[in-house]
Formats: sequence, structure tokens, C-alpha cells
Amino acid sequence: MKKIFIYLLAICSFFTACTNGSQSDKIKVGVLMPLTGDIAFLGQSFTNAILMNVDTTKVELFIQDTQGEPKVAVNILNQMIATKNIDVAISLKPAVSESINPILEAKSIPHFVFAFSPEITKANNVIKQYPSSDNEVLNYLDYAKRNNKSNIVFLRHIFPDAELAFKTIVEPTSKEMGLKVTDVPFDLSTKDFNNLAAKVKSLNPDLIVVQSLSYNFLNIVRSFYNANLLDKMLGDLNFGDLYTYDFDTVKEMNNIPFLGLSYVLTNKYKEFEEEYFQKYGDKPNIFAAYPYDVMTIINNLDKSGMTKNDIIKYYQDNIINGITGRMWYDPQGDQIIEYEILKYQNGSFIQE
Repeated sequence: MKKIFIYLLAICSFFTACTNGSQSDKIKVGVLMPLTGDIAFLGQSFTNAILMNVDTTKVELFIQDTQGEPKVAVNILNQMIATKNIDVAISLKPAVSESINPILEAKSIPHFVFAFSPEITKANNVIKQYPSSDNEVLNYLDYAKRNNKSNIVFLRHIFPDAELAFKTIVEPTSKEMGLKVTDVPFDLSTKDFNNLAAKVKSLNPDLIVVQSLSYNFLNIVRSFYNANLLDKMLGDLNFGDLYTYDFDTVKEMNNIPFLGLSYVLTNKYKEFEEEYFQKYGDKPNIFAAYPYDVMTIINNLDKSGMTKNDIIKYYQDNIINGITGRMWYDPQGDQIIEYEILKYQNGSFIQE
């Protein structure tokens, strides 16, 4: 995959907003992204999408690199509040969002988060523009039931939201549905999946749900290919990023089903993808559509109000469509999202 470059020092810094001049009536937005570290590829793509859709006549951005580290993020946020008096915060990664939110909640600062954890929106200032781990795993189990799969292996990364979802949702729900589920967790640093593929094969499953970040998937797919397991595989939402590779290098993934997001089939998403490519020379991470849509909300905060309840009510009462579909939320502040079972054929998304 091509590297995505963000010339943040040329665009903005902690001391200079991403506008030509500071105006006191503009909405000041603190953007806390992992621009270095293990998930820098996400932070870079998300920041690019934010910059694509910011209305600089209304909004000032203050973009900082959290390195994906909660302590770094807390220090940055405290400086932003003290020196920039931010009105809104945006953050990526559950551990970071959860660490900084008590500070934001105490000051009644709205906080847009990109995190799978469904628990995070219990705070009275958090709106989540992102899928939830609970909805994701329920869709896997529904798929298994619809397709008469009863012996399921979850090959999944060790990540807090995945741990919680498996223990609190997958295990009890699978029992209610009469499904046998085996958990095979692995560390995100794993590179060689041949031994794990052999372990999974020994369990004789009729469905293998693979949950991981996109940078693990290519090795998993190739290990499954060598072990003759691809016909049993169901990928997760991150699987959708594999198509940003040259398709000739990932031909093994052709026709593998995965849980996808309905919006990737729309013309609106294709236009966003093309605009992103023209601007940055690469395809965006499929989740980058969410921060793009968040900027639509922030650009129009004078209409929807500044509190969580104001924003939820406004988007319930008004039909406003973004790249990710209709932008509306349940009462807790989780975006209501539509899912699909998708496949690739020759590098393009199709419905299963």
C-alpha cells in the first residue's frame, strides 16, 4: 500500500491553526490522532479526510500526534484547553478516547470518537461516528445461523473492545442460538499465521470469523490459502482495506465474504474515494469516511447546537446524508449504521 503523507507542519501546528487567521467566533477543534505508532496508517487517513471537509470560514483545527498513547494524549489535551480554549474534540483509538474524555466531560466539551467500544458513549458529551463491536459480532452470529454454520472459530486480535464483545456478547448469544464457538486470540504483533491456521484447522470449524486490523489480513489470508481454509473464512470490517492494495498481490482474497459497510457500494463513497485519491495519491482507509462526515456536523454546529443532546435531536429530526449514509444516532449517541455481507470480484466490492 502506498504511504499516505500529511504535511502537518506546513498545514498546521499546535501554535498555528489550520486557517489563515484566528477568529474568536470560529469553532476551535482539537484533533488528537495517532500520526505515528502502530496505527499511524489510520490516523493519517483520518486526518486527511478531516482536512478535506473542514470549512475554514467557520472552524479552526488544532491537529496533534498522540502516538496512540493515552498519557501523551492527556498532556496534549490539557495544553489545548489551556492555550487554545477548544470547543470540540475529535479522537481515535479507544484507550486514548477513554483517557481524555473525563477532562472533556468535566468541561462539557463535545467529543467525537472513532472507537469500536459501545461503552464509550455512556458519557454525556460523547458522540460516536463509527461501528460498534457489539453490532459487529451479532452480525457474525446471524450470518452463521442463516447459513447453517454451527461450529465457529473466532480468530481474533487481542484488543480491549474485542475481548469485551466476545465475553459479554458472543459467548452468551451463541449458546442461546445453539452455536458452538471457540476463541483463538492472537497478539496484534503476530506476523506468521501458519501455526494459528493449523490450530484452527484442527478444530474442524464450518465457519472461521477473522477479526483483525487490516495490516494483519494479508498474512492471514495467505496462511488460510495454504491451509485450504479460505472457503470457511468470514472477514471483519477491516478486511475492506485490503482492496487498496494492487489486486494482483492479493488475488487469494477474491470472493471471500466479509462483514462490510453498506456505504462502500454507493456513488457518494466512490466520489469521496476519487477525491481523496486525487488529493493524496492513494485510496483512503474505508473508515476515513467517518471523520469526513464528522466535519460536516462540526461545520454546522450553529444549527444543531453544541451539546450531545442537541446534536442527536437535530439529526433525528432532519434527514442529512453523509458519505456513511444517513447521519443519525440512537439515544446513547452511537451512529445507526447499515451492514452488508460483501465480497471482492477483481478488486471491486459486490454484495454476496
